[in-house]
Amino acid sequence: TSIEAHELNFVDMQSNVEDLIMIANQAILVKFQELSQRVSNSVQGGSNPSSVVTTSMLFDGRGSLNPDLSVGEVDGQNFTLRELVLKLMSLDSDVQDLSAKIRAKGGITVGNSYFPSYDNLVGIIKTENPSANTVSCFVDAQLIFGHVKTLTPREQKDTASLNKDLSVTDSTLIDIATATYPLIEPYTGTAKDYTPGASLDCFKSKEVWSGAGHSAGQGREAKIADQARAARSKVENIAQQKLKNAPTLLALALEMARRSEDWHLELHKYFTAEQSVLGALKLPDDDIFQLFSEVFQLIAESWHVHRSAVHVVGDNIDPVERLATYIWSTLRVHEIMEEFVIARFKHHPIIQSAFVRFLTRKTGENTSAALAAKIAAIDKEMKSVKEASGGAKRDCVTLTKKLQTLSDNHDQFIRRNDLKK
Repeated sequence: TSIEAHELNFVDMQSNVEDLIMIANQAILVKFQELSQRVSNSVQGGSNPSSVVTTSMLFDGRGSLNPDLSVGEVDGQNFTLRELVLKLMSLDSDVQDLSAKIRAKGGITVGNSYFPSYDNLVGIIKTENPSANTVSCFVDAQLIFGHVKTLTPREQKDTASLNKDLSVTDSTLIDIATATYPLIEPYTGTAKDYTPGASLDCFKSKEVWSGAGHSAGQGREAKIADQARAARSKVENIAQQKLKNAPTLLALALEMARRSEDWHLELHKYFTAEQSVLGALKLPDDDIFQLFSEVFQLIAESWHVHRSAVHVVGDNIDPVERLATYIWSTLRVHEIMEEFVIARFKHHPIIQSAFVRFLTRKTGENTSAALAAKIAAIDKEMKSVKEASGGAKRDCVTLTKKLQTLSDNHDQFIRRNDLKK
């Protein structure tokens, strides 16, 4: 079957999955309300045997929801929780297969939105948003922080001159996308603060990241999460205003904003879990946060590869082409973001490689330190032996002198007393 035929059903299938989840939630809620009422009746001494409810009706022997719990009826056929879950799994698998086919052909899928090709995206922009003055509506985990950046008058002037027909906010986001370094300021600081390969300021210590003392829980981790949340809200408001007559692009903008905030929250969960695991291995906090700094920089660099496409954006580019190029490269970053989330970060090849290099380096440093300590101990021991041997030599000389004195005294005694030896 051609991918074109499958593409027509992609959004419908995604919607079916979401509708089924909503129906399942509603059905389970109604069933719990119904059973709760029956439990209440039985407690109050109701005589109707059907009102008596046992926990086995709700839970199986492991404490999970009973898979045979009836969740509703369709066309006279009763459906259980087990059947509903299996149907959801089947539909989700079909959606994943279709998504993989679209991506294999060079297309992009994000949530309910899919774009078989760049030209397809251009066509949608021409239809829904021909003015194309909506760069600020489309963000990823890096660009979202452009909405919380406070510009100086000089920066406002510079960014406004980049694209004269765009707003300062739009120009700022293009500036971020075309930056020489993969800067994500809440983590990396500005260009003058950022040194590739050096430890990032937010990971200088556990106290900086998590907060300490009265500021516990109020470190950079919390600040970044708050900034991402506020930025997402701002993006959503802008998108709903600018794209109210562009349903496809509005849905895409809202989904990109949600995923951008969620990505940082998932990253922070990974750091928290790894702190616990690496702490149990007796690794110092300073080493752990050095690893986190390296990991984050590698992730940012993996995104930056796709920014190269935005470098062609300029004043002489058609506005639709400019917006399409910007969105397309940003969606490519979303694909990489999704790879990290699906791999739960720790299973992603980039992070696994960084972890192996880190452990190898630390093992080498520890081995080198242990060897140096052993050499120092041997050197100290040799000095002790040398000193001990020097003392023994002095004792021998003293003893020899005493023996000689004793021999002389003995000879004198013999002579004085006219004794023969």
